[in-house]
Amino acid sequence: MDEHQLRHPFDEAVRQIHSEIRLAHAALLLAEDAYDNVSPPAYLARLDAMAKRADEGSPRTASDRVSALRQVLVDGEGLQGNLDDYHNPDNLYLNRVLDTRRGVPITLGTIWIDVADALGWPIVGMDMPGHFLLRYDGDDEELLIDPFNNGHEVSRAFCAEMTTRLFGPEFQLTEAHFAAISPRGLLGRILGNIYAFNVQREDWPQAVWALRRLNAVSADDAVLLAELGRLETKLGDLDSASRSLKHALKLAQGTEHVATINHHLFEVRRLINERN
Repeated sequence: MDEHQLRHPFDEAVRQIHSEIRLAHAALLLAEDAYDNVSPPAYLARLDAMAKRADEGSPRTASDRVSALRQVLVDGEGLQGNLDDYHNPDNLYLNRVLDTRRGVPITLGTIWIDVADALGWPIVGMDMPGHFLLRYDGDDEELLIDPFNNGHEVSRAFCAEMTTRLFGPEFQLTEAHFAAISPRGLLGRILGNIYAFNVQREDWPQAVWALRRLNAVSADDAVLLAELGRLETKLGDLDSASRSLKHALKLAQGTEHVATINHHLFEVRRLINERN
C-alpha cells in the first residue's frame, strides 16, 4: 500500500477544523519521519507541564500572562533563538527544538502558541514576512512578542523597520501582516522552510515528502502540485507525477500556469510510454 492509499498521520491531523488542530501535535507528526523514536505524547506532556507552571500565579492581564510565559519558556526552559547555527535543520523540528532548547522564530513561536492555547490565552502567530512574530490578541491590549529574541515585546514601528531592512524601502507593511495566521498557515510556513532546505542540498526525496505534506495543508494549490509532479518525475515516480500534474492542470484552468503544466505532463506521458 503506497502513500496515496494510506494517508500520512500529519495529513489526517490538518484536515480537522482549525479549532481542533493542536499545532504542537501536528508539528511532532512531521518530526516522526525525520527522527527515530519520536514520542509525540511525551513531548506534549512536557508542553502541558509548562502551561501548568505558567498558570501558577493565575495571571490575568496581558502583560502578566506574557511575563509568566517568558519566565517559564525562556528563563525556566532556556528556549531561545539559535543564533550560532540558524540554518541547522534541527531548528525546524519541534522535538529537536525542545531537546536542544534552540530554534528559529516559527518553531519557538509554535511552543509559545501551544502553551498559551492550553491555558485559553489568546496568543496567535502573525502573517509577518521574514521573521515570525506573535501577538497577544486581548480585548483591551495588543502585545507583540518576538519568540526568537527571548520573548521580548516589540512595537509596530519595530516591525516596519525590520521589514524595510529585510525587503527594502519599497516594501509596504499593511494591517494584513499583523493578522493572525491560521494553524494550517503556520504549518505551511514550517514545511516551506523544510522544503527549501532540502532543495538547497538537492535531497529530492525529502523535498517531495515536504511538498506532499504541504499539499495536505493547501490542497488546491496548482503551482505546488505542479512542482510536486516535476520532482516526482525527477525521481522516476511517474505514476505519482501523472496524478499530481493532472490534478494541477485541473486546478490551473484559466491561469497562466496551464502551458507549463501541460509541458510537464506531456513529458511524463512520453516517459511512461517508453517504460511500457
